[in-house]
Amino acid sequence: MKNLLRIFLIAVVLSGAASCARRVESTFVAIPFVDDLLADSLPALKSYAALSGKTSGNIALVGDPSECLKVSEELMTSDKFDNVDGRKVSDGLPDFAGETFVSILDLYDAPFDSIIFKKDSVALREISVRDCVYALDTSFSFTPYGGRASISKGSPKVLVICSPLVTECALADIEDFFSKIGCQIPIISSKDTAYSYSESLYSLLRQKNMFTHDIAYPSAEGYVVVPMDDSSMSLNSVLVSFDEGFIPTEYPDSVSIWSVAPKTVESYVQK
Repeated sequence: MKNLLRIFLIAVVLSGAASCARRVESTFVAIPFVDDLLADSLPALKSYAALSGKTSGNIALVGDPSECLKVSEELMTSDKFDNVDGRKVSDGLPDFAGETFVSILDLYDAPFDSIIFKKDSVALREISVRDCVYALDTSFSFTPYGGRASISKGSPKVLVICSPLVTECALADIEDFFSKIGCQIPIISSKDTAYSYSESLYSLLRQKNMFTHDIAYPSAEGYVVVPMDDSSMSLNSVLVSFDEGFIPTEYPDSVSIWSVAPKTVESYVQK
């Protein structure tokens, strides 16, 4: 009996030690990239954060560009709810009438689920935070050679993380970054590939009364992250307005962009 009791106590201790070990392993550690951003550009980042969260703002989409396009198309064409009373019944009107969906398309680093990022999750975490900086930034360049233009692309009121992989690897980094710059916009994300972004976004906007209430069809804007030695914020890239000429030939889904997201891309080229 004593031997059995001794074995039981040892098992309990070992179990507790293993549990503690798992908790230590799961403790979040900020990536140095965030600290570098804060050291270089904290005043600018705080000013972006202060501009965000307004009802008139846009809905920013980040993540793998293919998934951003698919989610954007889902949101652009969604008609699951009655826009008057919020019942889950189609009323023949777009659920997100008057809203603008802004996708930050990192076509040059895609696909995000490549073996490179699976081996080096820190790189994916850095890219995800950088794309959130671009989502918050209010200006963009016409071309990677024309410098930063004094043209506003607006500020986000909601951030949608379109990739389950980015949610899994980088959501904690994005939340940490937002906390440090005082950005309080809601974040919609999920690790579930069957997740309904349209239903979650509609519920959020209705609950928080954040719809624009503009009488217009939803619109989409696309911005491409182009590699460049940009001195601002040590991002080594620049954001340019979507143009098919910026789609790299090696991008795996370059041919299917129109077929995957026709409404979205049509809205891009009309800008």
